[in-house]
Amino acid sequence: MFAFIEKLITNPLYGILAVLVLWVVSYLLLSKLLKISNLAWIRLEYAWIAVGFIAVLVLIDENRKRTEQKEVDKLQFNIENTYHYLFNELDIESTCQKFNNSLNLSPHEFDSIQRRSDIVCQWAKDVRKIILNDFSTHKTKIEKLPLLEVDDFKNESIYSYTIVEIESLNDWLSQLEKLKKDIKDDSWNQFKYSVGILFLIIAFAIRLTINSHKVKMEKEKLKNG
Repeated sequence: MFAFIEKLITNPLYGILAVLVLWVVSYLLLSKLLKISNLAWIRLEYAWIAVGFIAVLVLIDENRKRTEQKEVDKLQFNIENTYHYLFNELDIESTCQKFNNSLNLSPHEFDSIQRRSDIVCQWAKDVRKIILNDFSTHKTKIEKLPLLEVDDFKNESIYSYTIVEIESLNDWLSQLEKLKKDIKDDSWNQFKYSVGILFLIIAFAIRLTINSHKVKMEKEKLKNG
């Protein structure tokens, strides 16, 4: 049964055949066997509109979920890239440097520059460890970073870059978590999508049945007139 429904909602040929079969069956049932009144035929107009309206709403909701899934894929791509960019930027070779006193600075000045570099280096190592752990385990928002204990630390390019990237990362992670909740895959969503297609098929069949009745009535008018 489920295999047939799956073919019905995924194969255009099966969908067309289903409309035609329902059209013939419903016309024979309503016109030949039950012989419903003209008022009932008029009321049937509301039935196909209602069924079609429900089908459209269900399919719109499904399209919304498909759009959200594309957004999830985009966010995951951005998150993965940001993690890798941060790994590269916080790499020891690019952030940890040992200087030579080629400018003949005073020992105090040179030691101050090297000390600042060493502090930035250790900060980058600590942050990289936090990011690596977060990436490897649960991928949640990074709420707190170690303090960069140097003067004018906000002017350090590695610091400003890291802060901006982590803010973007946290924002994307929040969006991703919300979207995943909205499009959580379960049996009801798949069932709802199947119902939407089936309702659309039924709506077309009812509409064709009504048209067949109208054609029959017009033919009888011409014959009697």
